[in-house]
Amino acid sequence: MKKYGSLIGFVFLTLGFLSLLLGLLGIQLRFLTWIDNFPAPWGFVFKLFLLFGGVVIMYISKLQPEIYED
Repeated sequence: MKKYGSLIGFVFLTLGFLSLLLGLLGIQLRFLTWIDNFPAPWGFVFKLFLLFGGVVIMYISKLQPEIYED
């Protein structure tokens, strides 16, 4: 499950980063255009959530299992 968590985190991180970067250039990823249909701040907040959520998922997937086992 650790490698799938890292993969999912990396995909979220990449999509969030690309959508923010390309949004600055006026380019949209076609499959993420539904995010821009939200009212003004919420699309940006969702893209930031993708970016930071990906980092958090990757960090959690890299933790040692004995840290959070009882």
